[in-house]
Formats: sequence, structure tokens, C-alpha cells
Amino acid sequence: MIILTLIATVRGDSLRNVDVSDPKVVETGKFAVLEHNKLANADLRFDRVLQAQTRLAGNGVGVEFHERIQATDPGTGLANVYKAVVLEKPLDHPSMNLQSFEKVH
Repeated sequence: MIILTLIATVRGDSLRNVDVSDPKVVETGKFAVLEHNKLANADLRFDRVLQAQTRLAGNGVGVEFHERIQATDPGTGLANVYKAVVLEKPLDHPSMNLQSFEKVH
């Protein structure tokens, strides 16, 4: 059982909770909102990361950040929660890529 757990962790199959105040987590959260704004012609304002998890991506050349983000629509003044996945590959340019971004209902 221990061997299977280690293999899953090394392969990146499991998510690991991370501190929402970690500067890298905050950076990827802000990136997700900005990138969503560009792609969807939106104007959300990043508030904070509420929950964050990471895992190794694919063959270990990157890290996936799975985050729940609070962002405000300045038009309505309402804050909503969004779930986002950002893939960071430090050797690529640009190093971050927004994989998904959707409102939590």
C-alpha cells in the first residue's frame, strides 16, 4: 500500500494542499484572473485565493495549480468564487498557461 501511494505521488496523480498565502499561489491566482479577463473580454478583479492544491504535471516538467479564487465584478460589485487550473512549466515561455477557469455555482 505504501509503495502505491509513493508511485501516485511521484507520478503526480494526487493533489497536495498548499498554503493560500504562498507567494507562488497568489501569483498563479492573479495570473488566472488576468488571463481569463483577456480570453473572455471580462473585467474581474482578483481578491484572494481561498483554497489551493498542486500536483506534478505529466512527466514532471511542470506543476498544476488547482485553485478556488474569489474575484469581484466591478460592474456589479459582487464577489464570486471561481475554480481555476494553471499549468506552470518553468522551462517554457510563457511559463504559465491557464487550463480552465469557471464560476462555482
